[in-house]
Amino acid sequence: MEDIRQATDVLRPVFDATHSVDGFVSIEVSPYLATNTKDTIAEAKRLWRQIDRKNLMIKVPATSEGLPAIHDLIADGINVNITLLFAQEVYEKVVEAYLSGLERLSAAGGNISQIASVATFFVSRIDTAIDKLLDKKIARANDPTKRRPLQRSRAELPSPTPSSPISLICACSRASAGMRSRHTAPSRVPRPEPKTKPTATFVTSRS
Repeated sequence: MEDIRQATDVLRPVFDATHSVDGFVSIEVSPYLATNTKDTIAEAKRLWRQIDRKNLMIKVPATSEGLPAIHDLIADGINVNITLLFAQEVYEKVVEAYLSGLERLSAAGGNISQIASVATFFVSRIDTAIDKLLDKKIARANDPTKRRPLQRSRAELPSPTPSSPISLICACSRASAGMRSRHTAPSRVPRPEPKTKPTATFVTSRS
């Protein structure tokens, strides 16, 4: 745990210079707790309390048991790095857990401008499926003029790795009046508006 604390200290100047947009370090809750909401919350709070750094994120998997943990941790003012995202419908549930957590924190008088969260959508499985489709097309292409473009496309694709995610970086702002997005945000179940509206900006990038 000391190495994580040291890493956060190394990146703290980045965190301060970017006004808490960058410079975070993540530590994960044990994967053995992925199916236990109560224990996930307790372990995440323990890590947050013991490391005690503002530029820390706690990794929590987007399992069915992890979703309520994500909500509760955000509501308690803890930065969360959401992992094990492989489907759009799960991502939508993650967004809902994140926003509802912000609303609860705001309703309790918490400062939502201090909360940051990252939802990491892994695309390695999609990359693998596309590679297989291209390989089949290349094998069936008898015409060299058709085969060459496919081979070039195959060569230009990066090799899929478990660490090739799309990061959906959720940055909240207390000052703005509504939710804005750089891509189409999933629809949300209507709910009463909180007195202070959380704002989420989702920035998509490949890491």
